[in-house]
Amino acid sequence: MFKKIVQKYELEGIVAIVCIVILLSSVLAFAVYNQWSIHNEGKIKTVGLTVYEDADLTIPLTNIDWGLLNPLESKNHGCYVKSNSNVPITLNLNVVDWDPIEAENYLTVSWNLENHILNTNEVIEATFTLSVSPSIDITQFAFVTILQGSA
Repeated sequence: MFKKIVQKYELEGIVAIVCIVILLSSVLAFAVYNQWSIHNEGKIKTVGLTVYEDADLTIPLTNIDWGLLNPLESKNHGCYVKSNSNVPITLNLNVVDWDPIEAENYLTVSWNLENHILNTNEVIEATFTLSVSPSIDITQFAFVTILQGSA
């Protein structure tokens, strides 16, 4: 009979241990697998611009042929700059890839919109100016104009 009592308590102890393990496993599983969803939204700042030959914005400007220039001469070329940004941008011009390299010493490229702030989707007329120095030792040239909009 003593054996039956011990077995009964052993069985109750085992059952209690199993119940505790199940309870702890459930709590742990809930803690580990509990999820909370948070909806997020916002806007991404986009910065960009496009340059066109025409006021209708149908012909992208990809090349300017300055033609034949004389020493001390300046020529202008008009175009239209459109903001593709969703924030105001500041416009800057940079000239790179001079060919020949020494052309940079004799030619000056500028425009009327340096540091101009262009608003979202705004279109503005721009003028590039190419000026030739009085003494020049080249007969032809090429360069790349980079227009940059920064926010």
